[in-house]
Amino acid sequence: LNGGTLKFNNNQRTSEFVTKTSSGSVLFKAAKSKKSAQEGAYKDTRTKIRIGFNAEEYINRQILLTIDARATDSIDHGFDAGIFMEIPNDNDMYWTVNNQKLAIQAVGDLFIDRVVPIGVKTRGDGLLKIKVDSIENPYPNMEVFLRDNLTMDTYDIKNET
Repeated sequence: LNGGTLKFNNNQRTSEFVTKTSSGSVLFKAAKSKKSAQEGAYKDTRTKIRIGFNAEEYINRQILLTIDARATDSIDHGFDAGIFMEIPNDNDMYWTVNNQKLAIQAVGDLFIDRVVPIGVKTRGDGLLKIKVDSIENPYPNMEVFLRDNLTMDTYDIKNET
């Protein structure tokens, strides 16, 4: 901000997300300690799968799937995030949970036959490409497939587009 005003109200918070260890909300950062930045650094070891979607003449949408034991298969405030900007009448891809479109979804586990629903919107022309962009903290010998629910064909999107 340059000369503007930033206004924050408690009604901008969601009352549904509170961590198990918190006893209330914290709005302000505590005073900086003299410890080095590395001493208190948190290392995120959760598995994260970034799926890329490319459509001719438009978009490179990336959606994220995070594996976190605290998450459920429903919408979890603090873990999941909706689509920031939906593109009307165009191509797009998203996770689908309870009829909602998500850019980020967390699930509690990722067992071998796990199916995580993806929605694809297409205007019907042009080439669409879907592939794994990256995986952080993968399981040993992890495979990622895309299944076409119409034909039941599967595609190895970890190694191919």
